[in-house]
Amino acid sequence: MNSMVGRIYRKRTNIRESYEFSVRYGRNTRQLFRFYDYERAVLCHDRLTLIEEKAQAVFASLKAQSEYSEMEPDVKILAEQIGGIWTPDKLYNHFKSLFLLSGPEGLEWFLYITICRLGLRKDIQEGKPPVIQKLEEQFDYLEEHLEQEGRWLELSFVQVARDTGFRMSELYSLEWRMCNTPELCFGSRKK
Repeated sequence: MNSMVGRIYRKRTNIRESYEFSVRYGRNTRQLFRFYDYERAVLCHDRLTLIEEKAQAVFASLKAQSEYSEMEPDVKILAEQIGGIWTPDKLYNHFKSLFLLSGPEGLEWFLYITICRLGLRKDIQEGKPPVIQKLEEQFDYLEEHLEQEGRWLELSFVQVARDTGFRMSELYSLEWRMCNTPELCFGSRKK
């Protein structure tokens, strides 16, 4: 199987030089990473390559029905690289579930989920401009408070605005239907 993480290449334009690599997931889907600093490109590339290698090792261990103690070093490295809520124990249980869904011949799907859902999330978030990150923080804060106060109509406006980028005039043009149970309409926002 070919590596999902491509190699770094240098690209020159009239304006500046950049360093790029792509991560392939799915048949025709790629996430392109572009950096104007070589060291940052290498750090991101090495992190994603390490995640792919360790995920392959965990898959092989699960396929061989190895004990947790044998794959624990790989799972710990993955938990450290992925970060967030993923402790080694949670990650191991997640991998066991993924393996049951993928089956012993489903390495490509197993890696797809690991890279796309766990590995890329952090890098894509870090690649967003600071303005976008700040707006997302403001939306999170606003959504949390509107939900706590039970202001469902305002919450729906905020969620649609966030997810679609609609302007206020476009939001006002939408037709809304009321829902008797907000949990069914919006789901629980608690994480």
